[in-house]
Order: sequence, then structure tokens, then C-alpha cells
Amino acid sequence: MIKFKYEGLPGAAIMVHNTGKTWSLMRWYFWAKQDKECSKCKKEFSEDKMELHHINAKCKGGKEEEENMQMLCKLCHRTKMIEIYN
Repeated sequence: MIKFKYEGLPGAAIMVHNTGKTWSLMRWYFWAKQDKECSKCKKEFSEDKMELHHINAKCKGGKEEEENMQMLCKLCHRTKMIEIYN
């Protein structure tokens, strides 16, 4: 499950199950939230050219929360994954 802030009620949060359909919706949410821009290289990309990325990797204790998620272009995502696993 992934925790998101609910802006309609300060301090509240909603939880969503991590399914394929939900993952697609989350990708679109973060892509739009970041103004279609990669968090690392700051270039603009279409949503299908980006990957949803955990800032602090799950394998290293990162949580599935909004604050730990970002969209990266595919090249920046690959670079980050190599850094994490090497």
C-alpha cells in the first residue's frame, strides 16, 4: 500500500493498494505533479518515457509514501538503479 496526503483535509492521508492499475494512475499523478519534468535532469518528457522511482530504495528501507516517490526519465532511472545496486 502507498500512502498519499489528502490535500482536502490537512493531516489526513489516503492509502492505495499497489496494483497494476493503481501503479499507472500513480505514474500519471506524479508526472502531472512534477509538470512533466524528470526530477534529476529537469527535462520534460511524456509520461510513457518516465519511470516512477522510490527516492530511498525499498530494499534499503524506503517506504511507499508520497514523499519517497518521484518520476525520472528512463535514462536517469537506469542511472539511479545502477548506483543503488552497485
